[in-house]
Amino acid sequence: MIKLFLLLKWGRFQKKSLLYKRVWMMSFDVMMLFYVFVFLGYFIWAFAKEGTILETVSQFTLQLEAISLDYFWVIMTVIPIGLLFRTFTRPGITISSAEHTATVLPYTPWQIWWMAACARWCKLAIVLFFIGTVLFLFSPTSGSVILLYIGLLLFINMMMTFVEWRVFQLHFLWKLFILFVGITVNILSILTYPPVVAIGTMIVLMMVSACLLPRVVVHVDWKKVTAACDYYIWNMFLISYITKQKMKKERSYTIWQRMPFWKKALPYKKTTVYQRLWHVYWQRQFGMVSQFIGILLVLVGFIPVTNHWLVKIVPYFGFSLTPLKDWYFLVALALAIHMYVSVAAVIWKDRLTVDIVHVLPWDLLLFQRTFIGWTGFGSMIFILPIWIYALEYWSVLFLVQMIIAYGAFLFLLYWKVIAASQSVSEHEVTVMPQYVMMLGYGLLVMMIVSTWIPYMIIGAIILLVVVAFIHYQYSARIRL
Repeated sequence: MIKLFLLLKWGRFQKKSLLYKRVWMMSFDVMMLFYVFVFLGYFIWAFAKEGTILETVSQFTLQLEAISLDYFWVIMTVIPIGLLFRTFTRPGITISSAEHTATVLPYTPWQIWWMAACARWCKLAIVLFFIGTVLFLFSPTSGSVILLYIGLLLFINMMMTFVEWRVFQLHFLWKLFILFVGITVNILSILTYPPVVAIGTMIVLMMVSACLLPRVVVHVDWKKVTAACDYYIWNMFLISYITKQKMKKERSYTIWQRMPFWKKALPYKKTTVYQRLWHVYWQRQFGMVSQFIGILLVLVGFIPVTNHWLVKIVPYFGFSLTPLKDWYFLVALALAIHMYVSVAAVIWKDRLTVDIVHVLPWDLLLFQRTFIGWTGFGSMIFILPIWIYALEYWSVLFLVQMIIAYGAFLFLLYWKVIAASQSVSEHEVTVMPQYVMMLGYGLLVMMIVSTWIPYMIIGAIILLVVVAFIHYQYSARIRL
């Protein structure tokens, strides 16, 4: 069994080495790289020699041991969360199609699984030994603390191997639930007594691992496992970047197709068909949409997270952080709303000009309503940063400001989609003047100004009523 495992590893290493060698020969010049390294090395040496980086590193390492001991029990509940995140894409151990093919030989799945698990543990032990040796030789951290953390990481990794393997087989919603439980445990360890929660977590992990141990090869979706491992092994970033060829995972059922409603017979009604078209479209654009949502969350969530958590946590590491101004959050929210409605209009225009929607006649008004329903639901991403901000700065004024922002969002979303429809369809006529669109942005501006002039919120409420009346008046005149 060991010979087979080493043979597979060696063959895989040779193939990857050959691919990297070919990329190196096609893309890099040895002399140019030499000059670049010399140039960078000179600047690094000059900066370390004349600057204060060495003193900063020395001061930080002196504080490292005290910090690590204080947060030792909290870290014990953080590491499982990070490993649970991986279960969305990886099963925890590497069993590719090559290892699974060995089951046709006189090797059982049980033996294959244990060999892959031992490989994971040995690899981690070597990495931790190297890191621990460097810390012991070049930092003031005591050997006992280093050994304590090495033992902790090895123990948690071994226990979580069984959990990751089984969680990877579960439905997406179950993964989210288990991840939520792990985050809840971590929050409890911070808010209560960390040693008790951490020790309880370790005991639960040992019990769960003991229960899962006899069933590691029972009810396993081997096709899903091998597809994920093959993608992880052969998705080499450098080669994909140089060749402009991205490796794609083996096609499998999406989240939508796993839902019970997807398997039912499709009722051929306009609304149902349009909803199914949007399901397919979002599936294809998942990468772009998820990146955009992440950008919006960072834009809006950075300020409340900084003011509410980072300002309180950073002093424990010997640094200080000045809280950002409160009104920065309202500016970021207004900017995010503008970005959201603008991108929504672009997506709507793209949907009308591609695929089957471009060549067949559709009920454009009803199709537009389904899209606004989807984008309106997508605005729920703003709830988390708003909630975090409200924990610190809740007031009646803030509540009214959020109502104004939501009204502006709905108004801008609707009429930007209408404008995009008119640029595509020659038959749709809107009777709404262009300057009326600026009223939505006026609401956002008045919301921000009300931070310094609270009475401005009264004007914003009056403008919101006017905007609602104009919206009702002009939306009734739209004809297709």
